[in-house]
Amino acid sequence: MVTVTRTADGNTFYSQAFTGSIAGGIEGNIVGTRFVIVHPTGNFTASGESTFTGTVNGNEPGTASFHFTSQGIQLPDGEIGRGPFEIGNGTGGLAGIHGEGTEQFSPSSFAYSVLVHFDPA
Repeated sequence: MVTVTRTADGNTFYSQAFTGSIAGGIEGNIVGTRFVIVHPTGNFTASGESTFTGTVNGNEPGTASFHFTSQGIQLPDGEIGRGPFEIGNGTGGLAGIHGEGTEQFSPSSFAYSVLVHFDPA
């Protein structure tokens, strides 16, 4: 759900709640909110926080937080963008997780690469 919070000098500011699933080495569901500024050129900058529930590299299930930033261009049918993200604050099977990666997305695709490690128990 997108909520436009304000416009100023041709920029549109909004927040967006989202849910989704991730596959690959990271398997599970993600729920979060992102905050976006769409500039008059159509370019955007965004940042957000989300909670992931699932597994990483086949470990036991748990939860972790994702913090991300991205930039790109707003298109009529969606966005094309990319940016870095960080993973931390794990619980359950994700206790002690730390990671950083990048994401790339378009209206029809999502891809990521990430390096993670777990603190010793």
